[in-house]
Amino acid sequence: MDDFAQALEEYDYEFKQGQVVRGRVNNYESDGAYVDIGGKSLAYLPIREVSLESDQDWSEVLPLDEEMDFLIIREQNADGQVTLSRRQLEIKQVWDDLMELQENGKSLDV
Repeated sequence: MDDFAQALEEYDYEFKQGQVVRGRVNNYESDGAYVDIGGKSLAYLPIREVSLESDQDWSEVLPLDEEMDFLIIREQNADGQVTLSRRQLEIKQVWDDLMELQENGKSLDV
């Protein structure tokens, strides 16, 4: 076994569903984007999971090589690839903000 393969074997690539990870968008495809999160394989971000606002331009929401947070929504497959979401992370953050407002007795105008 060469040194590179051995180094991969020794590294822990355990990513769990629900875990928030940092990564950089590596490239765009017609159906999603690939993100480097430091795993065995690039992670996959389906187009429907990019953002709550579906009409935004990819380059604005997901600039290439810019580090940002992602939520793991599916654990790794046989190739070590996980599926990510920015949309579900945004939803989680909105709910967390609403819970904080409620705990502090503040109201929200809609």
